[in-house]
Amino acid sequence: KCNETAKSYCVNGGVCYYIEGINQLSCKCPNGFFGQRCLEKLPLRLYMPDPKQSVLWDTPGTGVSSSQWSTSPSTLDLN
Repeated sequence: KCNETAKSYCVNGGVCYYIEGINQLSCKCPNGFFGQRCLEKLPLRLYMPDPKQSVLWDTPGTGVSSSQWSTSPSTLDLN
């Protein structure tokens, strides 16, 4: 893990790690975030395969998949 001064390197709840040998900081990002410092947010998607059917929310990391729908879903980025 990183020392106290480097702990703020990761954002959005990411955990900072120091990689010895290459002297580099790295972050383990929580679900929903990615990137070198956990700055990037995965989009929350709304699937609407058919207006007559129910809406399926898909949040990355939850295991919810749109594959149960027989039609190609439309994606609306809510971010």
